[in-house]
Amino acid sequence: MNTDKTLKKGQEEQAEEALRESEFRYRVVADNTYDFEFWINPEGRFLYASPACKRIYGRDPAEFLADSALRRSTVHPDDVAIFDRHVADEKTRRIPGETEYRIVCPDGTHRWIAHACQPVLDEQGRHLGVRGSNRDITERKSMEEALRQLNKQLEQRVAGQTLEVHRKSEYNRSLIEASLDPLVTIGPDGKITDVNAATEQATGFVRKELIGTDFTTYFIDPGKARAGYEQAFREGLVRDYALDIRHKDGHTIPVLYNASVYRDEAGNVTGVFAAARDITERKKAEAVAKAERQRLYDVLETLPVYVILLSKDYHVPFANKFFRERFGESHGKCCFDYLFKRTEPCENCESYKALKTNAPHHWYWTGPDNRNYDIYDFPFVDADGSPMIMEMGIDITETKKAQTALEELNSTLEQRVTERTAELADLTNIVALEKDRLVALLNSITDEIWFADSAGKFTLVNPSGVREFAIDTAEPTDVRKLAENLEALRPDGSLRPVEESPPLRALRGEIVCNQEEIIRTPASGKLRYRQVSSSPVRDAEKNIIGSVSVVRDITDRKRAEEALAASEKRMQEALRVSHSFTFEWDTGSDRVTRSRSCAALLGLKGESVTIDTGQSFFQRVHPADRERFVAMLRELTPTANTYTTEYRILRGDGSVVALEEEGQASFDAAGKLERLIGVSTDITKRKQAEEEIRLRNEELTRFNRAMVDRELRMIELKKQVNELCLKAGLPPQYKLAFDKK
Repeated sequence: MNTDKTLKKGQEEQAEEALRESEFRYRVVADNTYDFEFWINPEGRFLYASPACKRIYGRDPAEFLADSALRRSTVHPDDVAIFDRHVADEKTRRIPGETEYRIVCPDGTHRWIAHACQPVLDEQGRHLGVRGSNRDITERKSMEEALRQLNKQLEQRVAGQTLEVHRKSEYNRSLIEASLDPLVTIGPDGKITDVNAATEQATGFVRKELIGTDFTTYFIDPGKARAGYEQAFREGLVRDYALDIRHKDGHTIPVLYNASVYRDEAGNVTGVFAAARDITERKKAEAVAKAERQRLYDVLETLPVYVILLSKDYHVPFANKFFRERFGESHGKCCFDYLFKRTEPCENCESYKALKTNAPHHWYWTGPDNRNYDIYDFPFVDADGSPMIMEMGIDITETKKAQTALEELNSTLEQRVTERTAELADLTNIVALEKDRLVALLNSITDEIWFADSAGKFTLVNPSGVREFAIDTAEPTDVRKLAENLEALRPDGSLRPVEESPPLRALRGEIVCNQEEIIRTPASGKLRYRQVSSSPVRDAEKNIIGSVSVVRDITDRKRAEEALAASEKRMQEALRVSHSFTFEWDTGSDRVTRSRSCAALLGLKGESVTIDTGQSFFQRVHPADRERFVAMLRELTPTANTYTTEYRILRGDGSVVALEEEGQASFDAAGKLERLIGVSTDITKRKQAEEEIRLRNEELTRFNRAMVDRELRMIELKKQVNELCLKAGLPPQYKLAFDKK
């Protein structure tokens, strides 16, 4: 036991000695540091204060050792809360900490202190207090404040200049953003430098995402987009450059781009400004018109009646499938030759009475196929002003046979009344079923269907008509009153009288086929183009018991047709003025299609103006040029598919026309020529002028040669006279330029 106590006492003495030695070393270091170093025990009393407190606080270390509250009392009143929070953290958390606060020196001056501290623990982890270090950072704080004031002044100046630049920029930006068209600026490297909101909407990307990216990225055909802006850099501008923008979600927008370069103050080109016009609606209108034409063609092809168009010169420009199957193809022949093998028109042609009277004509005909037809002829004027006839023929052969059979049955009618009565009951059920089917059909048709009775009341209107005119189906609507309350115009814009209303005309016994009118419909409140067909409904005794009208809204089709007609007219006028025509040759069918402007140039008339065959056209090429022209076409390849050439054409009257032609060929996958398109221009006058100049030059050459020969003969005669004079001893009579002096 004594041995253990002696050992323990020795260990304690060694620990105290080590602690005294460590404390000595700490004091040596702390007393000579620039910062105020101190040690505070757990009760808050100073165990040590370094001499640097005199320099920083203006107080001796003894003052801090004697007064534990002195450290807090020197803190600036505005920073006491900061100091107290830090001291509380020292006591509770016992982790290293840092803070900054101000102190008040005895002379009343203020100093900034950067304080750092950490807990003091013995080997057993017991808390022995806090060791702290206070550094004077007053000078640093003064410099920071001066720098802050300087930055504030600089920011105010920059803000003023930025505001002015911003105002100018906002004005320019407002002009750009006001545009509904996508606007883009492109740098020389092809990168986007700025866009407007319309571009964001068109691409689906925000301005930040677009700027700095390649302009061509946002188009279906990047190569074409690159060629467009490069052309703008090269030539200064681009007009109506067709491209398709690809939206972020995958859909595309057809546009026409117009672009021009912009320059810096030195006049150097710095970029391209491009504006795109969305032509989606125009494309849709063209597609609608095309679809409408196809729809009409499909309807005509499926009709169980024949429909043909007859021109003034007895040709058949169109015949539907029903007619072609019954009577064959016309192959450009006149109707009298095509149908009856005649060499001239029929003496009393029923079809052309409609053209003579300019009124619809109804008649019956037994065709070459020995079938009976109920025929309706309607005169109209084609888009190019040509008078035409639309003829509709309904095969009534079976109806005739049925009538004959009915007459035969009527002779034994009394014998079959009982039998027919039973059949009638079945038919009544069938009629009811068919009526239900008819109602369902009418409800599904998008065209308006109007049924009127003989009293002039609309008794049935399908949902399309009800929606468009807000019809009250509970009570019949008066036909005349409805017509009187509508704003109705003829296609030429003149007011349409009420009496011209198709349902009223049908109730009077007229058949109205595809009459166009303009109506302001209650549903839309806008003027709409409408196509109306109305027919009287008759009973077995041919008495009119009502009318049926079918109405189709053709507003979109009319607008598209007007736009297409205007475009076609401008193109045809341009071709006429330039003495040019366009052509397309389909090698598979050997069909050549030309613009009408070729009529005067080639001396053609009738259908051959616009429709021809390649074989026929080659026969018109001048024999001296034909072989060269055909050889040139044979040399075309998929990689060398364009050409420019000159050749002559023989007109029907024997005259010759010189043409300059530019064309482009397209080939199939096997490399076979399948299509040729191009433009031909009349250069006859130019060639005649060149020939006249050549002949005059030849004549001038002959004249010069004759004059030179005459001068040579005169010189020879003068030489002979001079020689005779010399022989006679006389001086020469003529002085010649080449005589020696």
